[in-house]
Amino acid sequence: MMKLILSRPCIFSARIYSCLLGLLIIPVAYGASSAEAVQDGLVPETLMQDVYEEVKTPFKYGVVLKHPQGLSVDCPTVFRQNDRWYMLYIIFDHKKGYETWLASSDDLLRWKTKGCILPYRSEAWDRCQSAGFVALQDTCWAGTHAIECYADRYWFSYVGGALEGYETDPLSIGIA
Repeated sequence: MMKLILSRPCIFSARIYSCLLGLLIIPVAYGASSAEAVQDGLVPETLMQDVYEEVKTPFKYGVVLKHPQGLSVDCPTVFRQNDRWYMLYIIFDHKKGYETWLASSDDLLRWKTKGCILPYRSEAWDRCQSAGFVALQDTCWAGTHAIECYADRYWFSYVGGALEGYETDPLSIGIA
């Protein structure tokens, strides 16, 4: 058995309710209450296998996005907006730190880099580290995958820091 935290369910298939919470799939058996399907936060192994069988893919496409300057790409957040896919991702310069970039795609396989949206800065608490992530997004597996507004604005959180290198302390969390 696997211990999981339950979140709001959304329709996944005729057999399974599921919802994404970050990258974690949270299943509940179709037609059963969450109390019946999951006891004390434990999901039966057979149900986890059913979820795996439904979401696994035989398709292996390899790397779909490389940074134009050959830097490391990490932590993608994919969302859909106005019939187009977007990927917010961070790049890592092994000497300096993180920046946040944006790419777009029509098919989730061929991505075009749009540019840097949270660059290094010359002076500030986050001058060398700015690893951004979408803050409000429809993450239901069968949902819209759209980013959502709050107070007529789009938001994302990011980890920032002033020192060069790989996640050098002190780091802080910012909202943009």
